[in-house]
Amino acid sequence: MTLTTLAVLVPLAAALVVSALPRSEPGLVRALGLLGTLVELVLIVTLVIGWDPEGASVQARALAPWLPSLGVAWSLGLDGTLLAPLLAIGLVFPLASMIGPGPRPGEPPLVVGMLVLESAWVTVLLARDLVLLATAWEIAIVAMVVLLGERGDGKMGVPGRTAAARRYAAHVLPGAAALIAALVLLGVAHSHASGGAWSWDIDEVGQVVMPGNWQRLGFGLLMITLATSLPLVPAQGWLGPVGASGPTPVVALLTGVGMPMAVILAQRVGLPLFPLAAGEWADPLAAIALVGA
Repeated sequence: MTLTTLAVLVPLAAALVVSALPRSEPGLVRALGLLGTLVELVLIVTLVIGWDPEGASVQARALAPWLPSLGVAWSLGLDGTLLAPLLAIGLVFPLASMIGPGPRPGEPPLVVGMLVLESAWVTVLLARDLVLLATAWEIAIVAMVVLLGERGDGKMGVPGRTAAARRYAAHVLPGAAALIAALVLLGVAHSHASGGAWSWDIDEVGQVVMPGNWQRLGFGLLMITLATSLPLVPAQGWLGPVGASGPTPVVALLTGVGMPMAVILAQRVGLPLFPLAAGEWADPLAAIALVGA
C-alpha cells in the first residue's frame, strides 16, 4: 500500500474508530480525533519530504481497477505543484481540532465529520482519476454542510446554525452539480476521440483536443463550481451567517482550506483540461481573483 493510499484511508479509519466510541466520553473522542489528524500530518510530511525534484512530475502513484468496464480506477499520485496545499491540509486539521469549546457530550459526529472531510480533501489533491476526484469533492461538500449544522452536543436544530447550513447548502449544491456535468462532458469527449473507449485518467483526458464550444461549456460549468465555493461579490451572503453561527473548528476549516480548495480544483481540472477556454477567460479570472482577495 502506497503512502498516497494511506493518506486517504487513515482519516477514514480514525473516523470509524471514533464513531464506535460512546457519546459519554467526549474527551476521549476529541483526543482520538486529534491523534488521527496528527498521524495524517506525519504521513503528509513524509510524502512531502520524499518528493524528488529530479523525478517524475507525478510520484508515489497508486493504481488499481475500480470499475474497469467504465474506465474508472483507484488512481492516486502526488503532483509537485500540490505539495504546499497538501501540507496546509495536514497542518490546519489538527490545529482546528484544538480550537473552539472544550469536549462536550455528543462529540463523535463533529469529530467523525472532520476526519471524513480531511480524507475527502486529501483525495481531491491526490486523485489522478476524474471520477475519484469528483466523488471526493461531493463527499467534502456534504460533510461541510452537515458539519456547519452540527452543534457538537448531540443535538441538531439550533436555529442560527441550521439556517446557515441550509443557506450554504443552497449555495454550493448547484456548483457540485455543475462539476459533475463538466466531468461527464470530458468523459464523452474522450470516448468520442478514442473510438468508444472510456477513461477518466486526468493525463489521458488532457490529451484530447476538444472543440472550442465544448471547452467553453465545460470551463463555464467549472467556473460555476468555483464561484459557489468562494465568497465572491455578490454571492458572498452565505459567509456571514456561517462565520457567526458555525462551529468554530468547522469555520476554521472552511476559511482556511475549503475556499483555497476551489482554486485548486480550477488548477487541477480547468486549466489543463480546458486550455483554450482558460486562455480566453484569463483576464476575467484575474478580475475575479482580485475581487475575491
